Amino acid sequence: MACQLEKIYGHQRILNKLISDADNDNISGAYLFVGPSKIGKFTVAKILAKQLQCEGKNCRACLQIRKNIHPDTLVIDDLYVQDQHEDLDRIASHTNLDQQYRVKKGIKTDSIGVDDVRQIIAVMSQKKLANYKIALINKVERLNNQATNALLKFVEELPEKTVVIMTTTDEERLLPTLVSRLKILRFHNLGEDEHRLALSEIFPDKAEEQIKQAIWLSQGRIGRSIDFLKSEQLFQKYVEQYRQIESLFEQSSLARRFDFIKDVVDDSGGVTRFLRIFTYFVRRLLQAKLAGDHDNIATNFSLSQLLNLARTTDTARMRIKGNAKEKLQLENLMLEF
Repeated sequence: MACQLEKIYGHQRILNKLISDADNDNISGAYLFVGPSKIGKFTVAKILAKQLQCEGKNCRACLQIRKNIHPDTLVIDDLYVQDQHEDLDRIASHTNLDQQYRVKKGIKTDSIGVDDVRQIIAVMSQKKLANYKIALINKVERLNNQATNALLKFVEELPEKTVVIMTTTDEERLLPTLVSRLKILRFHNLGEDEHRLALSEIFPDKAEEQIKQAIWLSQGRIGRSIDFLKSEQLFQKYVEQYRQIESLFEQSSLARRFDFIKDVVDDSGGVTRFLRIFTYFVRRLLQAKLAGDHDNIATNFSLSQLLNLARTTDTARMRIKGNAKEKLQLENLMLEF
């Protein structure tokens, strides 16, 4: 009898198919799980890894995978980044790839480089002790071109009983030659009713209004709504910034908007958080405009203005991902409304 697997919300059909394939020895060698962040892609990848490595009821392998210490299941998530992400103990709780080479080289980017891929291949090429050699690579869009080519060569010639599972939020950033070698599974946000039922089950003591707020702030991403309900401080930070953005749209001078952006850029993690909330706020305005809601800020804008603002926000996000200056991109965004 296999170990009992943890419950997954919203992706049971995908998981059931993967488990069935595993049980019938019909598993693919390389997968790409595509979908928004914080919806459970990497969780499903870990559950599949447990199913493949399971030795029986209450087995050691499943416990080791949960703790990221299984010798034949490599997990690549958080990476060492000099001056930003240097706590190796904390990194080890998410990633069991040796990070010492990144420390010695003083690597200052979260990109997955060719040295990272060589390290992955070296570990995956060692003799297996378990049922499979498995690599789980989160946010594979971090691969640079040289690393992608190295990984592609490995994927094209996978040894027997070797499985590589990658996740991404941005399939378009991956080289088509790599994507063409992978079996793609697409993950989607939870519907509101399913999301609410899931949170009510996980947090039976939370008030209905708090669960409702967590759902709309998370934009359907259950991982993020769970984070909100676990951390009151994080939850309130998002709620407060949503209100600040709302006040910018109601009535504010350009000078006030620029002061607000300065605070956002100076706050660690502030730019990512701001873009998430700003994007959601603009989408809500669009929904209100299309629904003809006359008691909404959306009445102050034309539909074309809101559509242009949504496009400009997406452009700012992509440019910032490409290392454009954050402050300049966000100030340009403030000029659009």
